[in-house]
Amino acid sequence: MDRSYLSRRSLLSAALASVFPLLSLSCADNRQSGSADYSSMLASLIGDIADSEQYSIRDSANMFADTIIARKRCFFFSSHPALTAFFDDTENGLPPLFILLRSTAMAEAVGNGDTLLTTDTGAIPELCHRNGAQIAGISSALSADGSSDPEREGLAHKNNFTEICDTLIQSHLPVTDSLLHSDDYPHSIFSAFTPVVLAIIAAVSGEAYARSGGIGLSDSSAPSVALSYLEIVRSRVEALSASKTKLANAAALATQSRTEGKRVIVSSQNAFTGADLRSSFGMQRILEYLTPQVIRSGSLSPGDCLIYCASSSNDPGDMIVIGAAKKWTDRIITISPQHSSGGYRLDKEASVALGNQSPETDGIITFDSGTKHFLRTHHIINAVILRALVSSVTAV
Repeated sequence: MDRSYLSRRSLLSAALASVFPLLSLSCADNRQSGSADYSSMLASLIGDIADSEQYSIRDSANMFADTIIARKRCFFFSSHPALTAFFDDTENGLPPLFILLRSTAMAEAVGNGDTLLTTDTGAIPELCHRNGAQIAGISSALSADGSSDPEREGLAHKNNFTEICDTLIQSHLPVTDSLLHSDDYPHSIFSAFTPVVLAIIAAVSGEAYARSGGIGLSDSSAPSVALSYLEIVRSRVEALSASKTKLANAAALATQSRTEGKRVIVSSQNAFTGADLRSSFGMQRILEYLTPQVIRSGSLSPGDCLIYCASSSNDPGDMIVIGAAKKWTDRIITISPQHSSGGYRLDKEASVALGNQSPETDGIITFDSGTKHFLRTHHIINAVILRALVSSVTAV
């Protein structure tokens, strides 16, 4: 890893500050309004995090940077299957900082000088804490609009984060983890946990990598890499609101299949999508996940609706899956990058194509004097579109 701290920091600070002006947005009013759409509220929530949590993000990044400089180890732990699948994905866009803790046996090897980023309390983080590791926590739901101080304190005590964490980044998620509410679907069907926490993880990772060539905790400058990344995510999520017509058309297809007693199926070559769906009880009430292998075997029926999530616009494996699906149903929705150039493109094969605003094949922020690119957005935006689509289906 490049140890030239001053050159890295000066290049990043100057370039990113000029390209991505930071916005401070409040989402409190939006979360109270049932008429606001999911993507707009999530964009405001991410803006809130960038504004309110920048110092916690900076301190966490400094902690991990100091760990790297000292040649110790950085770990990540979460019991959330989607986050584990995200770390397992070789295309997650993260710099190579974190080791994924998979078991108590692995946690026993974590010791003094090591650091842990976690979304959980419980046996594994507490073991790391007892062994002398520093802990950076990402709260799942320690704050809620309108909640009283005793309610916040009770949640914090229950989650035990205040006892084991050296730094704590609050996600600003409501206690129910639902940005929208429906009397028919009360079980966090409009969950924001996955996209919000993924954005925080990427922001912290990029900032820690940027700072790892220098003096760590003595650097109190603003976390320009993290804030710039969060602004990109916020702007891309907000841009989804311009696709309301396409989203409504996709929702109509899915609703038609549900009305006829057919299935609304989600599939992807990326294991993250399946793990994310299986982690959401609310979305499972509407959507069924099938692997690409099962779809290629001819398991669809006429009238089924397929929602296919991808990170590329023309991956041959994705094209084969869509080709197999079209033999059985014409109700195909794709969530993927979109390109205007010719050739075979996934969105051209769909009844309704939803663009994920993430055309990059590598990271969106440059590091190490332009030699490396890290931090992507396609996992986050695909998850947001899927939730926005579900919210439109339940509203029809």
